[in-house]
Amino acid sequence: MKQEQFLNLATAEEALKKFRDAVKPSPLGEEVLPLVEARGRVLSRDVAATINVPFYDRSNFDGYAVRAEDTFGAEEIQPVNFSVNQEVLACGVI
Repeated sequence: MKQEQFLNLATAEEALKKFRDAVKPSPLGEEVLPLVEARGRVLSRDVAATINVPFYDRSNFDGYAVRAEDTFGAEEIQPVNFSVNQEVLACGVI
């Protein structure tokens, strides 16, 4: 059975416009709360840590990163071959 491919991709701008037209989001505003009252709430902006935890480099998973477009046309009976360009360890680049 041949899998149907999703090769007609919308641009980020087109997708965002379709989403906003369908959902019609509006700003909810912000409020400042003590941390103990913030349980179950959603942050309105990013919070950056002042220190790294853990303090050492760590990766829980090994894997491969590929560009989606490089996989277009791949099929079980006609796979796409890749070559490793770079190996990255948790402690840096080899």
